[in-house]
Amino acid sequence: KSGDTVVIRKGTYPLTAPLSITTPYLTVRGETDDFNDVKLDGQNKVRCVNISVRGATLMNVSLIHGYIKNDNGGGAAALSCGACLRHCRIGDITTAQVRVQGVGVNATGGKIIDCVIEDITSTVSPTRAVGAYINTGTLMDRCVIRNCNTTAVGLDSAYQGRAVFGVHVLGGSAVQNCCIYNNSQGTITSAGYCTTGACFLEGAYSSIRNSFVYNNTYNGDSGAIPSYGIASDVASPVIVNCVVLENGPKDGVRSHNFV
Repeated sequence: KSGDTVVIRKGTYPLTAPLSITTPYLTVRGETDDFNDVKLDGQNKVRCVNISVRGATLMNVSLIHGYIKNDNGGGAAALSCGACLRHCRIGDITTAQVRVQGVGVNATGGKIIDCVIEDITSTVSPTRAVGAYINTGTLMDRCVIRNCNTTAVGLDSAYQGRAVFGVHVLGGSAVQNCCIYNNSQGTITSAGYCTTGACFLEGAYSSIRNSFVYNNTYNGDSGAIPSYGIASDVASPVIVNCVVLENGPKDGVRSHNFV
């Protein structure tokens, strides 16, 4: 019931349907503080978890091998309504689904705290966000986003050319105290749309603060579609107290750190 804590014992749990947390202010947690001790395995067949109520929290677990059924994203987790994902690992996901809004996590209102989002690959294009897609005032705090990759990028006007290989931040959402590094993007094949980046800020009130954005690369330099460490679609994006360096093409032509 609301306010209770459910403890998951150590082990790996193959899922045939997503774990759905639908009780407000319920906490579901792994038995220990090591998220590697409890693994919820989507088996490349189902999303790992849905959390759709205010105050509900999932913590201290790994969400692996999640499956993308459609372009709504969230192969490992889908959050909404103020739910919280805390101290979890999200990873080991590969998708061939196009136009995914967050291969790892799709959050429309909620919190992603102290999580590691890593080892996620999209093999098709376009992908709107490989690591995480956060919207509607979502907070991402003290997270690591690394080794999130696309193997090819063909941008299209339906998604305004957004091909984000780390985290896509929109709807007044905020990234703070995070490390976004060693993410990569394949060859950009369709010219004429928009920019891409390891972190993309969409809209006037989306922000990144106190974060480290480093060594995010893409294959070559199309010229017409530059790729950046941090990119934005507004003239004065909210980027505060960040270290952003050595982001750019794998061929080393030049570094693209900011839009």
